Amino acid sequence: MKYFLSISLFLSLVIKPSAQQSFSLDTLLVQTTRIPLKASETGRSISILTKEQIQQLPATTFYELLQTICGVEVQSRGGFGVQGDIVMRGSTFSQILVLIDGMKINDPLTGHFNCYVPVSNMEIERIEILKGAGASMYGPDAVGGVINIITKGFDSLKNGTTSSGSISYGDNNLVSSTASVFHKSNKFYVGLGASINQSLGDSILPVAVNDSTTLEG
Repeated sequence: MKYFLSISLFLSLVIKPSAQQSFSLDTLLVQTTRIPLKASETGRSISILTKEQIQQLPATTFYELLQTICGVEVQSRGGFGVQGDIVMRGSTFSQILVLIDGMKINDPLTGHFNCYVPVSNMEIERIEILKGAGASMYGPDAVGGVINIITKGFDSLKNGTTSSGSISYGDNNLVSSTASVFHKSNKFYVGLGASINQSLGDSILPVAVNDSTTLEG
């Protein structure tokens, strides 16, 4: 039996101005370029996966979401994206920069395992993927491209508590469950998300394999 557990906690304190005006924008701004631009004006190959698209996809992990993006190759040595690497445009796994809200999460020791992120799909606002060289803005880790995971933040939430969850069942007793809860009160918000993936699987080894549990926080 294989058993994986990931849990993440987001805490933020935001000071908002006393007077605020709201505007409705039809254009999409890309944060992956570090400069607010329309996607059509960047001159780069950019793919964006919105939260609405994520909800419609039969994907339970970030690794499975990447498999739906044209031009992105994911290589995993285990189930659920464990020990998973990302390759774009002939680059190596160490030349793809992965960010969560602009913060680098690449393994500093080996550069491997960039598919395993401590964020459930329900906590993601959108995923921005810059295909091709980004070293001029992000350094040598972005020779092949940049992936920026943007989580649900203060501005995207309404005052009060918002929760969501899902559960699915598949072959070999595969059970995938995800839950998230967010609370916003004026200038403060907190979010908590957890996901569990469990499968009996088909073991090719004649000996018993111990359960494996992974915890992120």
